[in-house]
Amino acid sequence: TAIRRFFRFLRHNDEIVHPSVLNLPLSTPNWSKNSSLPVVLSAEDRIKLDAYEFPESRTGYRDRAILYCFTELGLRCCEVAGLCLADIKWNQGTIVIRKTKTRFARELPISEKLGSALEDYVIHNRPRDLGSPLFFKYSSAHILLPATTESIRGVIRRIFAKTGIT
Repeated sequence: TAIRRFFRFLRHNDEIVHPSVLNLPLSTPNWSKNSSLPVVLSAEDRIKLDAYEFPESRTGYRDRAILYCFTELGLRCCEVAGLCLADIKWNQGTIVIRKTKTRFARELPISEKLGSALEDYVIHNRPRDLGSPLFFKYSSAHILLPATTESIRGVIRRIFAKTGIT
């Protein structure tokens, strides 16, 4: 917090400060004694995920893109569910995350692996329904719906179950 205030002070005094510096999460987490650390995938689990063969179907392409949003960018379920097609800057190779925990949008680079998965989903498999700007869609009882935080979480849970990751 003190560092962020210092940069704001510099900016107030007409010093050049890149705007992204003010959006950095500068505070460290305050873990209580009874809380657990966030779960991180082990090297063995990463190998299982990398070896997983997605089916060549609309659902398979979507699930692969969703998984790579997690593994390549470290996004949260609500951030993935909130992605819009306009958030992907294809020419720049970046993606804008708007629904963040800090409520500040951030722009992240897209890896080649994620870019390929997003491209496959958009070009060949994303439903053409223009009713919602949200990027990921799912079908429920033959009705096309925008993905929700719970549906994204369900995709990850199914992939983990199929690969044997607990």
